[in-house]
Amino acid sequence: VAYLLSQGVKPSEILLLTFTNKAAKEMLHRVRDLTGIEPGRFWGGTFHSIGHRALRIYGESVGLPRNFTILDADESESLLKQVVEREDKAFFKDKTNPRPGPLFDVISLSRNTQLPLVETVEKNFPQYSEIKHVFTPFAAAYAKAKREQNVVDYDDLLELWLNLLTQTPDVAAYFAHRFRHVLVDEYQD
Repeated sequence: VAYLLSQGVKPSEILLLTFTNKAAKEMLHRVRDLTGIEPGRFWGGTFHSIGHRALRIYGESVGLPRNFTILDADESESLLKQVVEREDKAFFKDKTNPRPGPLFDVISLSRNTQLPLVETVEKNFPQYSEIKHVFTPFAAAYAKAKREQNVVDYDDLLELWLNLLTQTPDVAAYFAHRFRHVLVDEYQD
């Protein structure tokens, strides 16, 4: 960052990304200490926080109202549990089926790898292969419930941000023009 600034790059043309809140805070403080430039002049933070910021500005382009609420992990699991119980009252009563947390993990991995749920189960959760056919309707009902309640989960912050960049050319062009340099801390991870 210091090198880019010394070469005349404006802080507003640099996007700084990392994986955790702690790392983001440390990264932005390091930039300030090294350059004397306040962190607010950069777009910097976690992938989720930058996705959140982009969605607050442009989310309506992908059908997300600006006044959405973000569910934390417990709230996400709770909503998924409610949806599954509405779809199949007996699902969680069967002890061989995943509890809400592990079920959420299966759906989350599918979304984050952009692989179909059935394929995700086959590759990563073979213990659920006999019930893999129910995961897709559960995930669809969960997504529908979130839309109806105007809420998003952490995966939505990434997935909808990706949709912004791939489905709305004007927004993608804005970001491509705005950020000449994208720096990712701990990129190897």
